[in-house]
Amino acid sequence: MNVLKRIAIAAAGLAGALQGAPAGAALMVDALVTPGGGSFLYELTVDNASGDDFSIVTLDAPLADPSIDPSLTAPAGFLALYDDVLGFVDLVEDSAFFAAGSIVSGFSFESGAGPGDGFFTTFVGLTTLGEPFAGEVSISVAQAVAEPGLASLLGTGLVLMLVSIRGARSASSTTEVKS
Repeated sequence: MNVLKRIAIAAAGLAGALQGAPAGAALMVDALVTPGGGSFLYELTVDNASGDDFSIVTLDAPLADPSIDPSLTAPAGFLALYDDVLGFVDLVEDSAFFAAGSIVSGFSFESGAGPGDGFFTTFVGLTTLGEPFAGEVSISVAQAVAEPGLASLLGTGLVLMLVSIRGARSASSTTEVKS
């Protein structure tokens, strides 16, 4: 995507934030955040419960976050873009809209910024007619699943080996050959 289009999208998002919301719009953005080794995985869902189609949803983001751009994913029919100079993540229609009454999931990215760092908390959506709607992102934090430690793995291996040896000994003592 060329630089001018990215600037236009960011400017539209800013203009939308300043103008307010169209009547009857009910656009929601939900983020499931999973902590991982030094970064956070954000999985986004856009729920358009309004009667309007939306073409773009822009989230506030940190400046120059090196994790976001290479990890951006979007579902079929959409694009996900990161502007590291202005601090925006844009979810943009490509061949599909955020249609009225639809729920679109499949957007994700990683970031060094966590849920308490003040980013990814607000969004601006623009309808296909250019009417803005601003809102807050609903953030849920997933609990990280602890990986088994080395001692735990070694202990499990030792127990299995002892059970195997015992089973082999008891099987050999019960299968005596009588002549």
